[in-house]
Amino acid sequence: MQAKRWWFGCVVLACLGVAVGVARSAEEEGQGADDMSPEQAKMMEAYMKAGTPGPEHARLTKLAGHWNAEVKFWYQPDSTPSVSKGTSDFKSILGGRYVEEAFKSDMGGVPFEGRGLSGYDNLKKKYVSLWMDSMSTSIMMLTGEWDEAQKAIVTYGEETDPMGTKWKLRSVAKEVSPTKYVYSAYRAAPDGKEYKSLEVTYTKGESGGAGN
Repeated sequence: MQAKRWWFGCVVLACLGVAVGVARSAEEEGQGADDMSPEQAKMMEAYMKAGTPGPEHARLTKLAGHWNAEVKFWYQPDSTPSVSKGTSDFKSILGGRYVEEAFKSDMGGVPFEGRGLSGYDNLKKKYVSLWMDSMSTSIMMLTGEWDEAQKAIVTYGEETDPMGTKWKLRSVAKEVSPTKYVYSAYRAAPDGKEYKSLEVTYTKGESGGAGN
C-alpha cells in the first residue's frame, strides 16, 4: 500500500512538474499566456482547474474549529444505543483543499481517538473521506455527492468486520446550523436490511483552532 501511495505521489509531482515547466518555458522565451501553444494553454488550464478549491471544498472548510460531540452507537438493529461524549477539532489544510478531524472520546471507559480526512475530488466530482481510529487497523473510505433534497453530503462505502461479514455503508453529513452538525451512519447486512449504527451530534465549542 505504501509503495502504491509513493508511486502515485511521484506521478502527481511529475504531472505538476510538466505544467510548471510549461509555464517557465513560456516565461523564459518571453511568451505570455496568449503566446502559448494551444496544447500548453490547455494543459495549464486543466491542471489549474483540477487543483483549485471550489464551493464544494468551502462546504467542508466551514467545519474548521472546535466542537463538542455526543455519540450514539447502535450495536444491532432496534437496540438501545450507547451514549458517550467527546470533542473534535476540525482543521482546514493544504490551502483549503482538505479538512482534517481529530476526535477524542471515552468508549465504555476506554479512551478513544480517531482521525478523519475529507475532501472533494474535482476530477471525479465526488466527496471523499477517510477514517481511522484507535480501535482498528483498517482505514475506512467513503465516496459520494451532495444531496440537494437532504441538504447533506451522502457517501457510500463498504467494510468487513472481524468475523468476515461484509457491510454496505452509507453516511449522511448535515449542517443543521452554523453551530450544529450531525453525522449519521447506516449499515446494511448481506440481506440488504439497513439500520442506523452511529449518530454524532457536533455542537460548536469555544476553544480549539483551525488553519490553512
